[in-house]
Order: sequence, then C-alpha cells, then structure tokens
Amino acid sequence: MQSFPADLRIENPVATLAGAAGLSAINTNELPNGALCVVNENNSIYQLRKTSAAAAASPQVIVPAAGPGRWHLYGQGPNSFTNVDLVVGNLNAQVGVEIAGLAVSSIIDNDDVVVFALRNSNIPAGLIVSMPRVTGPGAFALQVFNASAAPITGNTYSLRVAVLPSP
Repeated sequence: MQSFPADLRIENPVATLAGAAGLSAINTNELPNGALCVVNENNSIYQLRKTSAAAAASPQVIVPAAGPGRWHLYGQGPNSFTNVDLVVGNLNAQVGVEIAGLAVSSIIDNDDVVVFALRNSNIPAGLIVSMPRVTGPGAFALQVFNASAAPITGNTYSLRVAVLPSP
C-alpha cells in the first residue's frame, strides 16, 4: 500500500462545487483514492473515489476537470426518500421469486445501500421481503418469499425507500 502525505489525503477547503476555485477544478491525478475535501458552499465533505465513473449528479457526484475518479458526497444519512410500488404476483406456498428492475434514481453505484419500510397494513402473514440488492445505477432488486403453507394472492405493496450513499 502506497503512503501519501497528509496534504494529499485531506485537501484544503474549497469555496464551491464548480468553477476555477471549486471542487471540480482539483486535478485528481496525484491524489490517493479516498482523499477528502470540504466544500464551503454546501458545508459538506467529499471523498475521491478514483475508480468511480459515475455520471455527474451535483451535489452528490462531482466530475473533476482533470484526473481519474469522481468526488462523492460523503453522506451521513440518506440522500433521498422515494416511494416504490412492489408488484408481487401469486405465490404458491414455500416459493420465492426475485423482483428486479425497481428504480430509484438516487442510487449512484453498487456500493450504495438501499433500505426500506413496507407502508401497507395488508401484507399477508408469511410474506417475507429480503433486503434490497443494488443492481446498478438507479436500480435495485429484492426477493419475496411465501413462507406460509397456503398460496398468497398477488398484490401491490408500497415501499418507502432510502438510499444511503457509500462512504
């Protein structure tokens, strides 16, 4: 593992996200993966992910003018809350299925974490919903399983989804 001096690991604070004196103007060629920078404009900390190729999505993702990687907002909480309809077809007893292609635009990369709460009170006994799995930018999947001894009739359930950006 290469050691970097402190002045390359923690950048001097910048005034803005964009512009000649902004975060996007920092040349990332000499910086190590994980370098940090404070941005006064939004009072936030950003972390350089040198392997990231995420699309620009200010203020969450800032593309440097020169050098590899992306500056990602170093979040301490969810960057969004979204309602998602989970459509579950008929499930026989003791059968599970993956439901893919659930969309949440604030998912930036596969290191983000998606958490949810079911918002319906009509969820049948025995229906188990797995933790979400991020499948790519803007998308996640999860599995549902009928753990009961009887079939479950298909229905639509409302999820309240939060995306926790990876540090």
